[in-house]
Amino acid sequence: MRGVEAVTHVQGPGGADVVQVMVRDQAALDRLASRLPSDVDGFPVTVEISGTFRAQ
Repeated sequence: MRGVEAVTHVQGPGGADVVQVMVRDQAALDRLASRLPSDVDGFPVTVEISGTFRAQ
């Protein structure tokens, strides 16, 4: 999806496994919020504004 920079696995509060979606900016978050699932295969989904990823 345009605006999504990365999807990763992290440990959330209490050590629970979480799928983390990183989005470019607030505009991307606003546009995608209703389209992102609340969970994937039983794992909760969190969203973080990360900025743009660039290869170096």
